[in-house]
Amino acid sequence: MRMNHMSLNRKWILFSLVLVSPAILAAENLNFNYTRSGALSLEPGLGLQAKACHSKADPMDIYVRFDKNVNMKDVSEVRLQISGSAYAKSYTVFSPSVKGRASSDPDFLVPWGAHAKGAVKVKETSNVDIPAVPEHNEQPFCFSNAGPKYYSVIYPPAYSFGGLLPIFKDEPYYFDPLGSLNESDFSKRCQFALDMLSETDRNSRDYYWPYGTDLYEHRLIKYGDIQGRTGSSFIQNGIKSLGKSFLFVEEQHHIFWSYRTPAEPARTEIQTTSKDYNMDENCTTSSCSFTFPTGKGNHGNIIQDGSTFLVQLNNRNITSLVLNVFTKTGSQAWEWKLQDNNHRNNLYGVYLFGGSQGVSGSYPKPDDPYNIAGFYADKKKSGFYSGTLVTQSALNTTYTNFNKVTPLSLPAVGEGDMNLVNTDSLTFTFGVDNYGSPTLMILGQPLKFAPLTVNGKEVASAMQVRNACY
Repeated sequence: MRMNHMSLNRKWILFSLVLVSPAILAAENLNFNYTRSGALSLEPGLGLQAKACHSKADPMDIYVRFDKNVNMKDVSEVRLQISGSAYAKSYTVFSPSVKGRASSDPDFLVPWGAHAKGAVKVKETSNVDIPAVPEHNEQPFCFSNAGPKYYSVIYPPAYSFGGLLPIFKDEPYYFDPLGSLNESDFSKRCQFALDMLSETDRNSRDYYWPYGTDLYEHRLIKYGDIQGRTGSSFIQNGIKSLGKSFLFVEEQHHIFWSYRTPAEPARTEIQTTSKDYNMDENCTTSSCSFTFPTGKGNHGNIIQDGSTFLVQLNNRNITSLVLNVFTKTGSQAWEWKLQDNNHRNNLYGVYLFGGSQGVSGSYPKPDDPYNIAGFYADKKKSGFYSGTLVTQSALNTTYTNFNKVTPLSLPAVGEGDMNLVNTDSLTFTFGVDNYGSPTLMILGQPLKFAPLTVNGKEVASAMQVRNACY
């Protein structure tokens, strides 16, 4: 290969011309000097872009943020869909194991992929249908003739029948000076009979033996008073006919109940609960889809503490990006797509909707750098886009004057358009308006640019560096 050399003056003239019109040199006509450093060997426009702004080989962060106390109300789903592919970068760590042309070396390839992670706590409010509940018996007990443990002449008649002590399954248990009866006694003496009962017998009024209302807590009423309370003479007639043997569980297998729950009609209740949701998903396919948890309440879903989900992309070689917000009767979509191969750094944005809309536009956020700097022409105008996603008409002279000192990312050509190399990150923020309804603001984080210096000398102005990105 023949090496062509030229003077420094000639190089600077050529360099200056290329800054004005980067298309002057074609890549195939460039000569490379592999042995020493010097002036830029690549087309200067491309060389500056590598230093001035992001390469599409760089990773990209996308944030999905929910402000504190946002009520997502009718929003049933928030979904982010991203498609892209691997991207070849211009340098990597040397590995002698791979041989061949650089254009086919996999070491230079940054694979496509995305990872989403975050957590949120949601206070969910729902209308819950409660079915009708028929009246039923509770607090089972029995009587046993298995020995003196289950019999006491000390107890007054109101506590027993002829000294027989009730053996309860659940507290409160009756206490006897010779020993207390509890659940273990019920399991030993009564459980077998309870297991034999049909659902009908379990809830029959015939076996309902109520508590009394005198000074003794939880004492059973006299057997002769049962019919007046329950309307059933089954127990009274049984005792009259068989005496104590009617009560012995070992003989008659009778289980009695000391409480009866009244019937409850079907009803609808509003119930509120707090639930924690966590997200940790990885995607390595060309199309990735992430659904962010916003609660499952059908009457309201309030983000309690605020939350931020982070979606990290391996590279910026995005072909399409779509944020969907769904309601039960409608949907909204913010789409960014490549239109042609001549502008592969640009994604063109469009907003689509149909039916009821779950979110509305927002005013600029307090942490928006352009809002802090006072760059927006009308801060009282709501919309969906901010930062690098707004056009020149949305910015004022303060922005223009600032650029004369410190150049910033250029405004979008069309509202919502995104430049992948001059937008550092993307943030979707769900907030709340003055009426309590959810809003959405989409921020493209801008970059600022400084002069390019070589050996302490400025070889390109900050404006030239910024313009090289485009």
